[in-house]
Amino acid sequence: MAWVVEQFPERYALWTPKAGAWSAHLTLAHLRDTEREGFSVRIRRVLEEDEPFLEDFPGGVWAARWQPSGPMTETLAEYLVASRETDARLCGVADAAWSRAGAHPSFGRLTLTGWLERMHFHLADHLSQILAIRAALRTHGLLTDGP
Repeated sequence: MAWVVEQFPERYALWTPKAGAWSAHLTLAHLRDTEREGFSVRIRRVLEEDEPFLEDFPGGVWAARWQPSGPMTETLAEYLVASRETDARLCGVADAAWSRAGAHPSFGRLTLTGWLERMHFHLADHLSQILAIRAALRTHGLLTDGP
């Protein structure tokens, strides 16, 4: 994650390859906010409550009102703080707790293990999205070498 962001040219942080597409900075901010307001909350609740109902994170609504603030590296730092807090919480989980679950309106009933898998694939998907934006910069002749 850090390498992808550090290699991304800040001058193109808000550039999109086509109308309506997310920029690299918007994608990174989405990862940060989903970690803070989605995954972290869900994991805490699954660990503390019996079969909680876990609200959806309204990604589309959130993206429509997002405004950039600061450089991508600042957003990355905020993501890493949230991610490390979640990691610390998960490191101390007893074996039996991995089968604890919560219900989500889109994903159904997921155990703590299932949430960890969702987190992994969500991160991988959006990192790929940022890398695709960087590749599109090259395709459009906006980036020839270096960050």
